[in-house]
Amino acid sequence: MKQFFETAKILALVCFISALLLSLMDALTRGAIAETNQKKKETARAQVLPAAEYAPGSFSSSDDPSVVLSALFGKPIPAASAEIAANYLAALNESGETI
Repeated sequence: MKQFFETAKILALVCFISALLLSLMDALTRGAIAETNQKKKETARAQVLPAAEYAPGSFSSSDDPSVVLSALFGKPIPAASAEIAANYLAALNESGETI
């Protein structure tokens, strides 16, 4: 029985030291890992959406989207679809191509 408790003490000590070292390494590397993951995400976004940059004020809120789209496509767009037209305009880049 005495040997059982000695073995349990040694095992508990090894587990405690291992957990302490693991938490210490996590605390030391957490910031660097987060920065690396953020850079990877930004690189992936840049590859997938190279032209998708937010340009505040790219079109005026006073512009009627149905009028702008009518001019763009050369056919009348019903005013009822103004919300859809606004969403479409938001998806155009500076040269008028769909993003």
